[in-house]
Amino acid sequence: MYSPNYRKRYEEFLKADYPKILFTNNKDLFRALSLLGIELIGLHVLNQESLNYSFEKLKDATIGESCYKEAHERNPIIKKPSHNEPEQRLYINPSAYFVGVSQEIYDYRIGGYCVLDKYLKSHKDEPCDFNHVSNIIKVIAHTIEIQKTLGFLTSDLPHLKGNDSEALMQEILQNPPPPPFNTNIALILSRQAKAIGDFDFDAAFISTKASDLNICYGGGGSAFPLFCLI
Repeated sequence: MYSPNYRKRYEEFLKADYPKILFTNNKDLFRALSLLGIELIGLHVLNQESLNYSFEKLKDATIGESCYKEAHERNPIIKKPSHNEPEQRLYINPSAYFVGVSQEIYDYRIGGYCVLDKYLKSHKDEPCDFNHVSNIIKVIAHTIEIQKTLGFLTSDLPHLKGNDSEALMQEILQNPPPPPFNTNIALILSRQAKAIGDFDFDAAFISTKASDLNICYGGGGSAFPLFCLI
């Protein structure tokens, strides 16, 4: 569901109904998507081991670092957040800011809200937890990168055959993320593979035939997420 292709293709359906989850017969693709989903879970619950794993892959290690314009003007209170796109800075007041915040990161939405703007405005006139805000910025940055990867892997929706993405799939499979909870990833993936074997799909989900209409009107009685919450 974090695939930009999925969201764009089924935008109107998603406004009217719960999402239906597409399946694939390509087990390597299934496992790769599952691992990316596991990584997203770890990021979004701010699991420290997951953060350490994912932040190492950021293209710019300075993203989200906090700074002051003047060393003698250290004001940690959140006042009026503002974003300076040319400098890629997110200010919390006239003296304190975070670097490496692109317009794409600043505008990133979950549930209809701009994540950073919503968080900072809800903590107005409070001391800023610089480490927490820095983590949020980095999580958004890496979420965007994961979504780009998901877009490539799911470029042939609704078929999901994994064509031309074998090298990328193997790279993901060989570098699995840490579990976001007390969960054994190998156990998750083995159960997922078993679940695939229990159904007769044609690159579909729980219904018998892959088609765009199934996203809105077809499918089975339950959604089986690609990242599989057991």
